[in-house]
Amino acid sequence: MRRLVKLAGRQTGGALARSRAVLASFALPLVLGAPAARAALPTGFADDVVASGLSQPASFAFLPDGRILVVEQVTRRIRLVVDGSFGAVDPLHTIADVNTSGGERGLLGIAVDPGFPARPFVYVYFSHSGTATNYLSMFALAGDLSDGSSPNLQLVAASRFDTLTDIPDAASNHNGGTLRFGPDGALYASLGEDADRCAAQNPSSLKGAILRLSVASLPGAGTGPPAKSTLVPAGNPF
Repeated sequence: MRRLVKLAGRQTGGALARSRAVLASFALPLVLGAPAARAALPTGFADDVVASGLSQPASFAFLPDGRILVVEQVTRRIRLVVDGSFGAVDPLHTIADVNTSGGERGLLGIAVDPGFPARPFVYVYFSHSGTATNYLSMFALAGDLSDGSSPNLQLVAASRFDTLTDIPDAASNHNGGTLRFGPDGALYASLGEDADRCAAQNPSSLKGAILRLSVASLPGAGTGPPAKSTLVPAGNPF
């Protein structure tokens, strides 16, 4: 049986406004016509709520043992979900320097290192409050790294290593932020075009790009960022 992960949370700010606009646009047809039947799930799938009480969750990532890490866009929190409950330390961490203005900025993406728990790192993407840029940063986790039933996991705030700090964020929208590891072990980061559609066609611009990054040698010395040459995977076509 395959299950769809559903994270339930309240909407705030721009997300709530957009929801109200959508509801208003559908109000008249719903009053005049019969309600449509709920779409059926594909065969072999079940629809379950696995966590509730979240505030505007923007992204989540599974640890190899099934525990879930969730980032909340506006509260700037990273939270651990274990069997439907939050971790013993909740939130795991709140990132102080996140810019949440404008509706689409905030804490936007998270990924878990494929070498976990030997490499107990998580990667997050967020709008930075001190500069007109988005950041890609990594943190180390500690605690019960291999026990999938344990709520005892901590994020080591002092381990923060800023990997990229110059992703453009002049506009408040189109920030991107999806992070995924590929089967090649590289980290793929999807960047928004910063409301500049033409820039996405420019291969020398970070706007509207999907980056393929080698992070196996990270973290490096200090707090980052590293030389970009260290992030280019072997065999990269560009």
